[in-house]
Amino acid sequence: MKIKTLGEIIQEIRKSKKMTQAALGDLSGCSRQYLSGVENGTQTISEERAGQILACLGHELATVHYARPIEDHLSRSQKKEG
Repeated sequence: MKIKTLGEIIQEIRKSKKMTQAALGDLSGCSRQYLSGVENGTQTISEERAGQILACLGHELATVHYARPIEDHLSRSQKKEG
């Protein structure tokens, strides 16, 4: 089973609700271009912003399993070492 990125999860949920990026943008306060970039992996997204967008889709960040960028793993392990 492939672990999806936050963008892929947002896109999957949005499409399951037959919602356009523009409509989700209106609800979440994000531009359609930003959401497109997030969904396609060309735009970074914070966990806080992802939580806000997922809430607009009726989900919580805590309930989705997603792949974290390698930088997150490195920075967390460096904090533990330091």
